[in-house]
Amino acid sequence: MAASELSLAWDPEIDTPATIAIVGGGRAGIEAALYARFLGYDVWLFERGRPGRAWQHVSHVPMSGTWQEETSPLGRAALEAQGTPLEVELASRPTYGEYVQRYLTPLAKTDLVYDSVQIQSTVRSISRCGIPPGAVVSVQEAADLEFRVLVDSVSRGPHCPIVDIVLDCSGLQPVGGLGPGGGWAVGQDRLEPGHLAAQRGTDHASVVGAAAGGRIVLVGNSAAAIRCAELLRDCEGDRIQRWTWLLPGRAGDGQASWAHLPDALAQTASVLVDRAPSEHWAALEIIGVERMTQLETGGWNLELRRRADETVEIQCDDLIVAPPEWPDWQICQPLRESLAEPPDRQADAPFLTPHPHYYVLGSKADRRAQKRLARTLDHIRAVFALIGGRRDLDLYQTIHPRS
Repeated sequence: MAASELSLAWDPEIDTPATIAIVGGGRAGIEAALYARFLGYDVWLFERGRPGRAWQHVSHVPMSGTWQEETSPLGRAALEAQGTPLEVELASRPTYGEYVQRYLTPLAKTDLVYDSVQIQSTVRSISRCGIPPGAVVSVQEAADLEFRVLVDSVSRGPHCPIVDIVLDCSGLQPVGGLGPGGGWAVGQDRLEPGHLAAQRGTDHASVVGAAAGGRIVLVGNSAAAIRCAELLRDCEGDRIQRWTWLLPGRAGDGQASWAHLPDALAQTASVLVDRAPSEHWAALEIIGVERMTQLETGGWNLELRRRADETVEIQCDDLIVAPPEWPDWQICQPLRESLAEPPDRQADAPFLTPHPHYYVLGSKADRRAQKRLARTLDHIRAVFALIGGRRDLDLYQTIHPRS
């Protein structure tokens, strides 16, 4: 369905000058910021780390598409205009690390985007101006109110920009619960940040440095978990006595576990898991972790739910948690609570949310966007066609690099 054919209870058109807040500095966020700046909108892009931070765990993994497929003509044109053209063979496939280094980071540093980007800036919440706590308004009333974005920035401290439009490109966040159905395991509140793969890091020293000669349990089927598994495999029998990989919710053939991952990473995971068990390692399918008890020695005793009527226990000296990732809507919870009757999301327009002028892009709108940039670009094009009130608006067709 074309953007102009959508049936909305509010008017999506907002002319320039208007201010857009973009949450997340991955490729969806950077591409959206570039598109908005080309059209003359003021943009604030908030990234809690640095552009491409979410891919640091898989920097060595080839992307699913070629340079041609994983970059936009608008992005390549912007780099060319900056005097730093993307000099690669467009038919070749980059790794995630190469993509961030040679395309995403330079794009964020172009004159058009650079002043809009705030790195090390975490968005804590997004709410509407003019609505008292606990009050509810109609969709039509909400459409006339600006957004208040609470940002905690390393350089500026806490501050609250007021914006007209929000593009949520924050992607997928780790699920907190390790128990069945995503609930918390008993004792999970005793986990410290150092047990999480994201905080621990996924380099060799971080993963195995504190586990010389010990028993390690790795929990999760995320990209970070796979990177940890590769490192643990390489250290079997050397610094690690034994390690066990707990795979929550893994299907019988293993395929469903990796459906959310890029193809190359899913293949890596399958090869790792399908190895024969040995004295140094094993993979264990579980529904979830029921109970976690920290031992006096500093290790852990884990009670695992393997089937509805079966539990087993396992002990380890060190625990690495890298849970699966799903959309996190916590930052816009105040918006949800302020609408009297939020409309349903439209399946044929996944970038729309029940909240007027609040859009989602990238993997938060469609998990398939993790594997193909084309889906994200389609959504960016559709969103700005809505905002601009122009069905024919498509910068990807009108702006191309000369070379």
